[in-house]
Amino acid sequence: MASDCADIRLVPMTLLAAVLTPRAVFLGADSQGITPNADKKKGYRNELVKFHQVGSAPLMWGAAGHTATAFPFSKWLGAQNLTTWERLAKDAEYELAAINDREDALSKGSRGSKQPHSERRSQVVVGGHLDERFDVLALPNGGLSSLLSDYLDDNQRETVLFSGGPEVDAQICWEVVKRVSPPEQFGFGTFSRFMEAFVQCDARLGGPVRIWKVTKQEALQVWPKAKSEAP
Repeated sequence: MASDCADIRLVPMTLLAAVLTPRAVFLGADSQGITPNADKKKGYRNELVKFHQVGSAPLMWGAAGHTATAFPFSKWLGAQNLTTWERLAKDAEYELAAINDREDALSKGSRGSKQPHSERRSQVVVGGHLDERFDVLALPNGGLSSLLSDYLDDNQRETVLFSGGPEVDAQICWEVVKRVSPPEQFGFGTFSRFMEAFVQCDARLGGPVRIWKVTKQEALQVWPKAKSEAP
């Protein structure tokens, strides 16, 4: 039993993170990808960029899960006439659910009903500037979508979202960091160091950590810094 639990804990996963602030959105992720091979219990680890810009808009999306669901969602999102966060949340929730359900049906038809329900499903995070405001949209692989701004009260400068396999562990660790860090030190520096440390400590994830900053005008990778920017 102990060996079985160890195998489960080491299943490769993805961690997506978003920080909503009044002037920008920061999006971060690990970079581990898995290319399947003949042995379905294992695969080849490679490096993937997990957040992508939506055309030329100050908006990015990332997915945790199976590429079979992430690619159709990317194509759908790029074809949309984006107007408001609320409309995007409603439409994207419906579209991702349809894609996930379709992949479930294909998977069961080709491999039998014993395959775990969530194996070919994805959850998605969309963040950036739309309709004159910054926000982050969380789309789970089952259930209702949510906007991060709904959880930001007047006394908060920023709020953080984690999505993916180890999201609960990351959220707990983040709350600990917030409690032990002086308020004046809380910000992008704390977030970037936290992401680096968490990915290094969790054997299910793989680096390097990449972080993007989305402003009203652009989406720009800010971590890791280019060599020319290093102190």
